[in-house]
This record gives sequence, structure tokens and C-alpha cells, in this order.
Amino acid sequence: MKQLLLPALLVLACGSRAAALPARVQDPEATPATGSDQGEARAEVTDLARNLTKTWGIAVYSIKKGKRETGVYVQSNSMGVIEEADVIQFMDLISFPQMQQEMQFQTICNAADGYSLRGVKGKLAMGQLQIEFTDGHAKGMHVGQTPIDMEVPVDFVTDFALLRGLWVTYEPDWEKEFTYLDIESMPKADCVKTGTMRCLGEETLEIEGAKYETWKFRWSIPDEAPSFLWYGKEGQLIQRSNRKELWTFSASRTEKQTAIAAQPPAGPDGGKGRGKGKKDGK
Repeated sequence: MKQLLLPALLVLACGSRAAALPARVQDPEATPATGSDQGEARAEVTDLARNLTKTWGIAVYSIKKGKRETGVYVQSNSMGVIEEADVIQFMDLISFPQMQQEMQFQTICNAADGYSLRGVKGKLAMGQLQIEFTDGHAKGMHVGQTPIDMEVPVDFVTDFALLRGLWVTYEPDWEKEFTYLDIESMPKADCVKTGTMRCLGEETLEIEGAKYETWKFRWSIPDEAPSFLWYGKEGQLIQRSNRKELWTFSASRTEKQTAIAAQPPAGPDGGKGRGKGKKDGK
């Protein structure tokens, strides 16, 4: 797949609500409440998601193998409304420039219903995928035009979902089993597995001269090496590691790319647009 420039992907990550699955995502601030009977639990879960989108709307990470940087990971998080239901939208972009490889994923979850998955679409080197999830059923198209039409658990987590600390409890020795869906392995029978998340306690990380107070977790899947995730108190991913790679948050890169994403789109001539009737600066 032809390599795309990272700034362009970041603009996509911050400005693509109109392309959300399975319908256009509306801004929740512009949508009136549907009533006061949603319950405290619903409000609490939605607040967790909304806090993450406010504190961690976009974040950039370096990917290293040993001491050598091999790639960049970018995530963005935003709230919206689909069919009067609060949803949280994840955008995940992984770039390996030297290999000219990139992966882009967009995920829509129900914010007030345990973050149950509504839909996912992505672009990989092998092709594109788009899958919708409804009441334990997955239907859509996988890479290579492989049709997806299968029963899946109602509640599950994915690799990209776990890059947000919304599913965990910040308490030493807390442990929970999750049903895990390997999106890339669908529709194989073994794409559904059981994983265990365990809280290993608090840990202070120093990155780029700044200190981050985090909670460290271990994610384990049978027959696979465990991975480790460090979350901030609002569910922000600060660091991730496995036996191959180390992903580390970069505040300096995040600041730069946030500024790029906030710039107005280029005009049709590739510039930043011109006023009507003006030519060559006249």
C-alpha cells in the first residue's frame, strides 16, 4: 500500500465524524437529552468516555524495537450520537515508514452500554474491511473481499479498544476475564478468545523529562506472550509494551500534530484558500 503522510492521517483522525459507522455521528453537545431516566450507571460510563475525549482527544506515540524507532502510532477519541445513543469513536493509525506500511482503523462503540461495539472499518496493506455488529451478529466485508456473516459475543474487547483504559478498574491485584475478538482473524473460528487483564499497581513513568502517574496492567491471552499497558487516571494510554515493541506517548509530537490537525483544509489550488474574486494577490 502506498505510504501516506502522517499529518494527512492526523487530519483524518480528527475530522472524519461524517464517515463514522454505521451512520453519521452527530456532535453530542448539539443533541438534546432524551430524558432523565437513563440512570446513574449510564451517566457514569458516558462520563468516563467523555472525559477521555476531552483529555486525550489526540495522542502520538513512538514505536521502538530495542533502541531503534520503527514506527508511529496515533490515536484519537471523540464523542458523538447515533440514533439518540451516545457513542465514542476511536481512530487508530499505525505507520511504519521504512517498510512503507500503514494500518488505519475506525471503531464506533456504545458509550453508555459497556462500550459494546457497533462497527469497525479499516485499511490494511492487504485491503479494506467494514463490519457492523448488532445483537451478537457481525456482518460486512473483510480484506480480500471475504464476506463476514457470523455470530459473535455481545460483549467483547479488541486490540484497539484496550489501548484505552475504559474497561479496567484502578485497584491493585484487580483481575477480570474478557472475551476478546481478533478482528484481523475474522471469520476464522478461533478469532474469539478469552483474555485476562490484571492490575499490577501504580507506577511513575518519566518520558521526555515529564513524569506520569500511571497504573500498570498485564493483558494475557492463552498461548501468546503477555503485553503490558500503562494508563493514566482518565484512561489515557501512556505506554504499551510486548516482547517485540515499546509504544511510548510523546507530548512534543502530540502538540505539533494537534496544531497541524487544527489548521484549515487546503484550498483547491493546494494552498490555504483564497477570497473570491482575488487572483495572484490582487
